[in-house]
Amino acid sequence: MLIVGGYKVFSTEMEAKFYEHSAVIMCAIVGLPNPVRPGSELVKFIVQKSEAYKNRPDDQVIEELKTMAKEKMFPYKVPKIFEIVQQMPLTSIGKIDKKRLRN
Repeated sequence: MLIVGGYKVFSTEMEAKFYEHSAVIMCAIVGLPNPVRPGSELVKFIVQKSEAYKNRPDDQVIEELKTMAKEKMFPYKVPKIFEIVQQMPLTSIGKIDKKRLRN
């Protein structure tokens, strides 16, 4: 759970919405400290593109995901930072390693 501007944001709920988009093969929502508002976090979205979107430019895919997020989520839930990675870091049991993604 993240705290964004005083609101509770559940990463699993947001990730489920992003998994509906065909560009997403794996994704994670993580919180980063907000330097402007201590005690609040910025939402960062990290995505690994699906095979169907591998050849599309990253900025085009990010724009599609931003548009979808603005249509389906409350404004405080829309990620402020979008990042595309070639491969998601995984833990030894195969889960996405969110601790490594926060850096």
